[in-house]
Amino acid sequence: MKLEIILRNFAIGATYLTLSAIACNGGATPTAPSMTATPSPTAAAASPTPTLQYNAPTSTPTATATPTSQPPTATVTPSPTPTATPIASYTDEQLRQKLSGLVEILRANEPVLDANGNDYKGYVGKITDALDAGYFLFTGRTLQQDRISILPLVKKDYDAFIDKLPYTNELKADMKENFGGFAWDALNLKTGKHDYFLVIRGDFPASSVFWIGTREVEQPLTNRLDPTIRNTTIGSLALGEAREDIVSKGIYRALEEFTGKNFTNYGSNEKNIGYVMKRLSDYQKTLEQGLTFQNFSVTGIIITWATAQEMGLLKDGQHVTPKDDYALFKTMVMGDDAAQTYVDGILSRVDPSLDFIRKNALSRLIPDYPAEKEGPASIETAVLRP
Repeated sequence: MKLEIILRNFAIGATYLTLSAIACNGGATPTAPSMTATPSPTAAAASPTPTLQYNAPTSTPTATATPTSQPPTATVTPSPTPTATPIASYTDEQLRQKLSGLVEILRANEPVLDANGNDYKGYVGKITDALDAGYFLFTGRTLQQDRISILPLVKKDYDAFIDKLPYTNELKADMKENFGGFAWDALNLKTGKHDYFLVIRGDFPASSVFWIGTREVEQPLTNRLDPTIRNTTIGSLALGEAREDIVSKGIYRALEEFTGKNFTNYGSNEKNIGYVMKRLSDYQKTLEQGLTFQNFSVTGIIITWATAQEMGLLKDGQHVTPKDDYALFKTMVMGDDAAQTYVDGILSRVDPSLDFIRKNALSRLIPDYPAEKEGPASIETAVLRP
C-alpha cells in the first residue's frame, strides 16, 4: 500500500494515543494510525540474523545509547477500527487453508512488494495467513484477537514513515540503516484497547519478512501478559531479546508439528559445524565482556539457553517443544527491575565454557542431510536456539 494512500486514510476515524513503537515485521495491508508515533526500533535485517525489540527508544546493539524511562506520546488519527467480533479460534481445516502458501513464502527470495509498493505476487496475504496460523498454534490466540495488523512498505515509504517520527535525526538515520521494521503500540481512545501495527520493509524477501514476523509478534504478546514492561534496564532489553528468540523458534516448531514438514533440519557438514563453532566463540566472548549495550542481543541468546537448561528442557539432539517454548517465554515475562535481577543471576550461574550449548547445537546437525533440503528456517533459529 502506497504511503500517500496511507496518509489519506489516516485523516478519518478514531483517535489513537501512541504509547510506543517497537521493531516488528509483517505483511497485510491493514488500516493503521498516522505517522507521528514514537517508536522503539528493533534490528530486523533482511537476512536471518538476530533482531532486537524494545519499548523505550534506544539505539541499535552497536550504539551506546541509554534507554529512557518512558517514550513520549503523540496523538494520531487513523482510519476506523473494525467493529466486528475478532476471530478467536481456527479449525484444523481453516489452519490448513491458511498455511497453503507457507512452503512457497519460506522458500521465496523475491521481495514482497515491487518498487511501486504493489503486492505483485500475492505474498502479503500468504505471509499474513501463515503468521496468523503459526501464532495461533503457538499461543492459542489469533492476530485479530490480539489486535495485531501487518503493514509492509518499500524502502522509500518506510524511510518517509520514519521521518515523521518525533525522534532525533541520529536515531532516525540509525533506524533507516539498521532496522527492518517496528511495531506500533497505539491506544485506541474510543475502545480503550491497544492496537499493534507491524510496519516492515516490504522490499525484503518474503522468507525474511515471515521470519521477522515470527520474532516481532513477541512484543504484543508480552504486552498482553504484562503491560507494565518498559525495558528501562539493560537486563530487560536482553530478556526481551531472549523472548523474541523463543517466540520465533516456537512458531517454526509449531508449524512443523502441524504440517508434518521439516523447517529446521540442517546437515552435519563442515560448513554448518564451522558456523556453529564460530557463533559459540562469539557467545563466549560476549559472556567474558559482561552485559553491555553493545552485546545485549547476543546475551539474550545465552539467557535463552541457560533458562531452558535450568528448566530441564534441553535434551541432546532434540528441539524444545512448542508447548515448553511457550512456558519458557512466560517465565521471562517480568517487570524491568525483576528482569535485571533475573539476568544478573542467570549469567552468574551459567557455565562459562557454554559446553551445554555446543553439545545441544551440534547434536541437532543431521549426518548426510542434503544441503538443498536444509531450512528454510535459518540455522540461527533452527540450531542455535533451544
